[in-house]
Amino acid sequence: MLLLLMVGTAALWIRSATRVDGFGYRFDVELPHTIIGATSDQGIIRLWRTVGGPEFAGSSRLNLWSSNHDIPVMYDEGEPIWSWGAVRASGGLIHASPYHYRSFMIAIAHWMVVIATAVVPVAALIPRLFRPRRRPDICSNCGYDLRASPDRCPECGLRNTKPQNGEPAPPITGL
Repeated sequence: MLLLLMVGTAALWIRSATRVDGFGYRFDVELPHTIIGATSDQGIIRLWRTVGGPEFAGSSRLNLWSSNHDIPVMYDEGEPIWSWGAVRASGGLIHASPYHYRSFMIAIAHWMVVIATAVVPVAALIPRLFRPRRRPDICSNCGYDLRASPDRCPECGLRNTKPQNGEPAPPITGL
């Protein structure tokens, strides 16, 4: 799942050089006049929430959009709250005539999300790359040398199902 998130974020990162993508969800009953959303623009992912601001045009609660960079996108970030490297949070009361609304936004660089989601898949892949390889002439159960008896292990009795010297594998008929 993290690998899928990493690949998707990397694709958005590349796409954000030429496009602005985003979504917004308007709460009608649960939290009146509240909109949450996310945008991907010029290498930054912005997660935002507004309360009491302008409503989306139309009657849909979920809105998706994509536009070129030649259309200006306005971000009312408000006052900076904190910043840590490529992550920053901002918010406050926004006075944008004719609206006055509260806004909160977290901005994260795409590369940070890609690196953060790549850690677990890479950590899982490293042991697989460096584990010792089993030789085909060694019993997979006990490790006994099967060069003298390639059909069955004389130590534990396990039938060898691996092909020897390009021959087809013998059928498994039991121990």
